[in-house]
Amino acid sequence: MAKNYTDNLAEEVKKGMREKARQGYYPLKAPYGYKNNQESRFVDQYEPEAIWVKRAFELYATGNYSLESLRLRLYEEGLRYRPPSRNKISKSVLAVILQNVFYTGDFIFQRQFYKGKHLPIVSMSLFEQVQLVFKKANKPKYTKQEFAFTGLMTCATCGCSISAQIKKGKYIYYHCAQGKGKCKGRYILEREIADQFEVALKRLQITDEALEWIIPVLKSSHQEEIAFHQERVKDLRNRYDRLAQKVDLIYEDKLDGKISEELWLRKHEEYKTEMNHIENSLAQHNRGNLNYIESGTRILELAKRAYPQYCKETPLEQRRILNSLLSNCTLKDGKVEYTYQEPFDLIAQGVKNAKWSG
Repeated sequence: MAKNYTDNLAEEVKKGMREKARQGYYPLKAPYGYKNNQESRFVDQYEPEAIWVKRAFELYATGNYSLESLRLRLYEEGLRYRPPSRNKISKSVLAVILQNVFYTGDFIFQRQFYKGKHLPIVSMSLFEQVQLVFKKANKPKYTKQEFAFTGLMTCATCGCSISAQIKKGKYIYYHCAQGKGKCKGRYILEREIADQFEVALKRLQITDEALEWIIPVLKSSHQEEIAFHQERVKDLRNRYDRLAQKVDLIYEDKLDGKISEELWLRKHEEYKTEMNHIENSLAQHNRGNLNYIESGTRILELAKRAYPQYCKETPLEQRRILNSLLSNCTLKDGKVEYTYQEPFDLIAQGVKNAKWSG
């Protein structure tokens, strides 16, 4: 009887945990970056740790770090893992964090995937980019000799990567790696490439006068965004309330025998699924409303500071800056071709035309 009692108790606990997970709430101890709320029994973000989780994902996604170099970089930037020990975070813990889908707002419990209701720390696109880097055997793209532009460009003629080598002990040349056979691409000095990338960053420099004009307009447009946000949130809440009423009505119909158990289950699941989608949309609107001004101002400040910051950084950091601002970089006959990442393409266009009204 005692054995039967404990078995039943364990099964009831498991059922409760599965039901909690089905509703979108994580039933176990929160991972690093989150904490369990003892009052609500839910999982909340823990900001002092969450910022380091996001930073780890952003750095590793560049492909320029191994787990070892990443833990050292995070330590240099100020991460002290689990005070009071204040140690460097271990490679094994980093690997677990970087491969945990929990940080995207979802989670896996007992080998089942669940849509979580906790706030994500990273986007799904950033998470997937990190998983692609893991598939490359956790090896950084640079060798012992760090070259500024390796891993950044491809050959415009054959599509192979661009490699670098040192000649006469001091001259750095770039050329096609010729992975598909002999290529006609010529060798080019690193200084020539650096000059062309510097020009690309100079084209993003916004004058102080333009910045003083743009930011107030950005704040003004935020008022329009707020109006849209409020209207959209109102519409979503009305839809949610109507669905909640439908859930109550069909439950009463089931109790009165007006509809079958099967029909009630199907409609109930249908309504609850739509209600969950609405809850996610409301959460996204709230986050977007908070980030509008902050993100816009940061983008403008980054465009303004990119060139002077680039000039004083190490080759590894220079490549990181270029990766953030440029894409589709190719090399052909000594000329670097590139496109600007969004929204820096619009900033470059504004600087070129000196017209910001658009």
